[in-house]
Amino acid sequence: MAQPALNIESEFNKAQLMLNQGRLDDAEKVLTRLKAIMAPHPILFEYLGFIAHKRQDLKKAIRFYRKAVKLDPSYLQSKVKLAEVLIANGDEAEAKQIVQSVQRKDPKNVTALNILGTFAAQAGAYEDARSFFTAATESHPKSFRSWHNLGRLLLNGSEWKGAVDALIEADKLQPQDYRTLIYLGCGYTSLGETEKALSLLTRARQLASSKTEICGAGAYIIEAHIRAQNLDKALENINSNESEMPNDPRTQSLRAIVYRQQGRYQDALDIIGKLGDDQSIVDERWYPNELEAQCLQALGRHDDAAQAFVEQNQRQEKVYVRLGKDKTHYLEHVAEAQAIYNEAETATWSDLSGTDDGEDLFFINGFPRSGTTLIDAVLRTHSSIAIAEESSAANNTFLAAQSLMPTTRMNFAKIDRASAETLRQHYLGILQDDLSTDRMGKKVVDRHATGLVQAGLMRRLFPQAQFLLMLRHPCDVVLSAWSTNFQPTNHTANYLTIEDTARIYDRFMTIHTTLEAKFGTNAQIIRYEDLVADLRGTIEPVLAVMGLEWEDQMERFHESEHRPNRTASYNQVSQPIYKAATYRFEKYRDTLEPAMPTLTPWIERFGY
Repeated sequence: MAQPALNIESEFNKAQLMLNQGRLDDAEKVLTRLKAIMAPHPILFEYLGFIAHKRQDLKKAIRFYRKAVKLDPSYLQSKVKLAEVLIANGDEAEAKQIVQSVQRKDPKNVTALNILGTFAAQAGAYEDARSFFTAATESHPKSFRSWHNLGRLLLNGSEWKGAVDALIEADKLQPQDYRTLIYLGCGYTSLGETEKALSLLTRARQLASSKTEICGAGAYIIEAHIRAQNLDKALENINSNESEMPNDPRTQSLRAIVYRQQGRYQDALDIIGKLGDDQSIVDERWYPNELEAQCLQALGRHDDAAQAFVEQNQRQEKVYVRLGKDKTHYLEHVAEAQAIYNEAETATWSDLSGTDDGEDLFFINGFPRSGTTLIDAVLRTHSSIAIAEESSAANNTFLAAQSLMPTTRMNFAKIDRASAETLRQHYLGILQDDLSTDRMGKKVVDRHATGLVQAGLMRRLFPQAQFLLMLRHPCDVVLSAWSTNFQPTNHTANYLTIEDTARIYDRFMTIHTTLEAKFGTNAQIIRYEDLVADLRGTIEPVLAVMGLEWEDQMERFHESEHRPNRTASYNQVSQPIYKAATYRFEKYRDTLEPAMPTLTPWIERFGY
């Protein structure tokens, strides 16, 4: 008796249903029957490629997907799937060519955008990666992968608020994803929102499918407790992690960090000595040389500490290279600002009065590690101050102003009233999201350690705003910046050698003197050494400039729940004022010797 003819469309639908249900063997049987009776069809080979990929048979998957693409070169879905398998097989160059061709034909193809974003991120092209991932979220708002990738990228770029916003969207679309919860928890940790961080990280640990994942989530929980100075809780979770995986190197590294913060410096050094450069923790922000240097410094072993700091920066330099961070990019940006300020003719400026001329706006600038975080921590406790910590508002506005004059160097005299108002609103819109509290009726403080680069433009847009400069002994501030493990950026790539750190300090202070001479910023000087010696006596003149009076809770700034959190100095402002950091450079004169020709003129100029 003759067998009934197969309904090809029905069989395809049956195979697709089986694939959706994870029934790979059953789907393969259906597809094999179809392959024997019908002419080659791209969908048939795409499905077979999918099955092979799921089984991790990458060579067979590549062969099937290539067949699908050959049968219908216009079918982009097979092309992006081929690219994904090629990436898994290590053939990234061909995969990149494929997705670039797909994106040219379909600019909104979400898979291509995500793959291109991943390639850009791996190459250290941060802005390109952000553009691809952002385009993916805009074209496909329901794409979990796009929001997840964007959030992870922003987290790595220290854009914590943006990272959290993106990862929240990813979590809505796929609430039980372990990695998303981990990244979201890390974002909240960096924002200082410990309770939210711990809730999410605990969820992640509950979802963990292996001891490795359990301990991974546990490590991030420990970090959240360390950040919040809950050291007893941190040790409790360290013990819990070790019960799951005894001698786990990452857990041990966190124990060393806790010991250092408890003042158990030799115990921390003992752990570091046993761990060495264990590869399993190298990529988890474990910098043993930095921690070792801090402990050696605390024990008074300054020569050994100096060598450990050198080794730390040598290790960090490899990270910067891997991420594509280049100090020259930021130096060029600073040089451009210097040229703009030197050429500015303030006598030709027209009146740009607008809706907000900055009467209640104050800029606190300086140099990284000069004490801007400390004064931030004190001022933000005042009931009449709203403070923005390390806001991107000024830099973003500087770039927006440059885009108004794409063919020539920015000329402040050519900024007309309408453009000025647009730039002011642009700045204030970004600043509002970064303020510690609503600005209504408050004095607004924009505190940024590198804000001098944008200060000239801010002076032009907000003629009534006032400027304050945080100063610290040039040797101390350069030593501290050089020995700090910053998040890798083009900017922080300038702090890997003592000579480079001194050079960027010189550039910043040169901008400061130009601003005073040509722009009349006349910044009020706040000396770090005065601040730690006499907190109230140093802060009261600052408050007087703002038209405010001292409030007693400012003395207890370190007890506040709203301390600055976007900073390498977070731990320092979580404790009372201490003077140990003043004139520390005396112990490191040999280390600083190459920087002295650059720093000596500034030491003399600032009266140190």
